[in-house]
Amino acid sequence: MTDVLQCPYCVLRFSTQSELDQHKAFDHPDIVAEEPAPEEAAAAAPEAEPAQEQRPEPEPEPEQKGGWFKRLFGGS
Repeated sequence: MTDVLQCPYCVLRFSTQSELDQHKAFDHPDIVAEEPAPEEAAAAAPEAEPAQEQRPEPEPEPEQKGGWFKRLFGGS
């Protein structure tokens, strides 16, 4: 075996990352739930600016009935 991935929580080893991820999700769900994702951990560290208030996205306007067919044939 060239690439062997060891579970960080037990002695089991896996040949692919997806097998290791599935094992951690099924056999160590409490530990996995507590770990921050790598992207979240990196993003949370250099927080220098105060958080801005997030505004909800405006709802898109409903499409006109008929859509492309009316536009193609000039219906009103």
